[in-house]
Amino acid sequence: MNAKKLTILTILCTLQLSIIAQTKPNFLNDFNAKRIKTTGKGFYSLLAWSGGNILYSGLSLAKNSPENAVFHRTNILWSTINVGISLPALLALRTEAARSLTYNESFDKQIFTEKLYLVNTAIDIVYVASALYFKESRFSARTKKPSAYYNQVAAAILFQGAFLFVYDTILYAIHTHHRKKEFVMKTF
Repeated sequence: MNAKKLTILTILCTLQLSIIAQTKPNFLNDFNAKRIKTTGKGFYSLLAWSGGNILYSGLSLAKNSPENAVFHRTNILWSTINVGISLPALLALRTEAARSLTYNESFDKQIFTEKLYLVNTAIDIVYVASALYFKESRFSARTKKPSAYYNQVAAAILFQGAFLFVYDTILYAIHTHHRKKEFVMKTF
């Protein structure tokens, strides 16, 4: 390769790197904003789900329907825990949105978010498996008759666990797609 072609190639590479360096801060801010927005939408969805469950089960308990009282109490308890997780997380997202992250911090936050949803999905599988175990164990050892208590607890755990499994799986997939499409493709 002659010196003239090498000089032109060097100049073009330098210009390319200069353009990438100038756009990277905006890219990182946009990338982080999208991650935060997606996570926030997820928590608002979880709050809506939980609020609906608390309202429905509360009204059902108020109607004095004793046949499903344990299901509704368990559902209210589980939904209250979901609200207790969602509200602080939404507040934390507000403070995180105000921060400007470096390249490495952005990547670490993204991977942490993905891992969090993946671990939660595994925990949701444990919830569903526990519910199925409760359903099988619903027979009283003394009377050998089905226990309505275990059956209702199992139904509530299965109900919540199945929703959370779908919720966490969808958010894991969205965040993973976001990283693969936006972060990897635009940084190299």
